[in-house]
Amino acid sequence: MGTCLMGIDAGGGGVRCLVVDQDGTQRASAERVWSPHPDLSAGPFALDLDHAACRRAFIRAVREATARSGVVPRDVAAIGVTGMRLSTVLLNGEGEVLFAVPNRDGRAASESSELAQRYGWELNQRTGHWPFPACTASRLLWLRANRAEALLQGGARAGSGRMARVPPDRCSGCRGISGRRDPVVGRGHR
Repeated sequence: MGTCLMGIDAGGGGVRCLVVDQDGTQRASAERVWSPHPDLSAGPFALDLDHAACRRAFIRAVREATARSGVVPRDVAAIGVTGMRLSTVLLNGEGEVLFAVPNRDGRAASESSELAQRYGWELNQRTGHWPFPACTASRLLWLRANRAEALLQGGARAGSGRMARVPPDRCSGCRGISGRRDPVVGRGHR
């Protein structure tokens, strides 16, 4: 039976792993940094994630914290994981990354402005949020206009869990506003 708990936080600048006893006493921690890199071809506010580098940093932080704490995997009773809110990762059918951007990516600024003009008040009333560049609907519009092939490759699998948003933001409530067929997403939800 596990005697420790592990917490992992994958944030915008790196990953942290913490191992504690069940009473909350810290046994060890480790941190690895990563940095999104500008994608100037996608605009002045565009940032991409190097998914492979993030994965390596995540694994190293977990291994280091585990080694420093002296625990083995069977000692870990539970793991809690948090991630960058509003990040977007689009995968193809084989699980390969087609598009990965962090929470600070702002490439969809004009798309969020378009959403705000068309649906701003209604979106805000329904979701409590005004459209902004990092919301899922804005990013989907950007993908449709700029990388439709990636959206189609990943979107074909969206119903099978192949399109990941971590975590789902409430801006996606713009689907089918007022029950209309919506050109942003394709169909209404009522």
